[in-house]
Amino acid sequence: MSGNRALRVVAFMSISVGVGILSHPAWGFVIFGILVLIDNFVFKSDPPAPLDRVVDEEEVAKR
Repeated sequence: MSGNRALRVVAFMSISVGVGILSHPAWGFVIFGILVLIDNFVFKSDPPAPLDRVVDEEEVAKR
């Protein structure tokens, strides 16, 4: 997890704790889940993993 994403998760936890204090505690869990889903799917905050490079026969012969 990158440092930037870790800070966002801590911010989401803070928001959800605040919501849980101001309303029913279960809403804090709901808000945290919604924020994480929005962060993952809408903003696509985490870059995709690098693809494995395919080695062709010429490159193997050079080694």
